[in-house]
Amino acid sequence: MPPDQLRWDVRNVVVDVVMGVLARHAGTTLENDPDLPVAARPRSGDGPASSVPRTNWSDLPYEVEIIEPPGESGRPERHVDVLARFKTGDIFAATFFTLEDTRSLMQQYRTTGERAAGRYFWSRHMILVEDVARSTIERAIADLLSTGEFESAFDGPRRTP
Repeated sequence: MPPDQLRWDVRNVVVDVVMGVLARHAGTTLENDPDLPVAARPRSGDGPASSVPRTNWSDLPYEVEIIEPPGESGRPERHVDVLARFKTGDIFAATFFTLEDTRSLMQQYRTTGERAAGRYFWSRHMILVEDVARSTIERAIADLLSTGEFESAFDGPRRTP
């Protein structure tokens, strides 16, 4: 999706992710809001991750926002961006894909030559689901939270501006 079609809050999340990655690779840190409920995870070699205080996200109330690409609503083979907005102000983002959508994209890539002419597909923070119905997405998020896999599957946390 072209950057000018992203909503401002999605664009801010993307900018936050990029800034965090750049700071990590430069060996610097970003100052967090003092009210942030979690500490930054240590870089590789900075000690065990278990020593870092972690938020139990499954205990916190949240809302799910599903962002449909323009003109894609109702199409079964589609993907949607999903934001999990916690009452703490933290936002996590992921993209939910259907198998049909990944097949369709790979077929499209065969024509365009992208992704080794459609021989592979990947997306950062991709979650594969049977369908992109709200109930399916909410059930997947609840399961990821209950199993402790939520932070691995979603990008975040980022604070709302």
